[in-house]
Amino acid sequence: MNRFMQESNKPQLLLVEDSKVDQALIKTYLRDEYEVTCLDSIQSAKSLIDSVSFDLAIIDLQLPDGSGLEFCEKIKLSNGQLSIPTLLLTASKEMNAKVAGFYMGIWDYMTKPVDIVELKLRLHSMLLKSRISKGMNVQEISVGDLTLNLQKFDARVRTGLEEEETVSLTPIEFRIMKTLMDHKDSILTRDAIVKSVWNAPMKKSMNRTLDVHIANLRKKMGPCGRQIKSIYGVGYTIEGQNYAKDHI
Repeated sequence: MNRFMQESNKPQLLLVEDSKVDQALIKTYLRDEYEVTCLDSIQSAKSLIDSVSFDLAIIDLQLPDGSGLEFCEKIKLSNGQLSIPTLLLTASKEMNAKVAGFYMGIWDYMTKPVDIVELKLRLHSMLLKSRISKGMNVQEISVGDLTLNLQKFDARVRTGLEEEETVSLTPIEFRIMKTLMDHKDSILTRDAIVKSVWNAPMKKSMNRTLDVHIANLRKKMGPCGRQIKSIYGVGYTIEGQNYAKDHI
């Protein structure tokens, strides 16, 4: 077995970043969900990808031995897509760097310093899109008594031992549920939820908007709506606890 790999069912993530501080920070926050391999140069990354299969990659734009775009060139397929879904990290806010990255085929980018919660959200989205594009059976997400259908964009709630009820969702409600369910049992800040759902920075007026949507979701879900928990002064979380059994 390659020395970089460990026996794990977690998605394999390659992080190419020369800052040891950033390496440690990102690996610490992602290690529960991903098997993270850290490298600090383009050359070492190029050498490794020929022998190891990665599900995702995070590449710093500025590396000691060149640009992270050189790595993207290495994994670029004949159809213009990258063989590994890649997120580019850049300290530059200039549009040219971002345009060059997307032209090269990157899936996403983030500007440093990295918001680790937002990074998790973006990686989840990339992984899901990658699996769907490969024809993998990723049609539903289930947490406790709630199931989200990624094809029909609705939800099912368990109402008994073998009974379920389908619940219609608005596009915003669907995105809120998916964001929470992608991070079950984790506390998401209001800012993180707003960024994921509306792709916009948090504004004071969004607090009330988010609360209204959450209230509507809880009402639609019935007893199962109790899985969505408010964390005072922080945001929301969704628990994997089963509530339907209390109403059988």
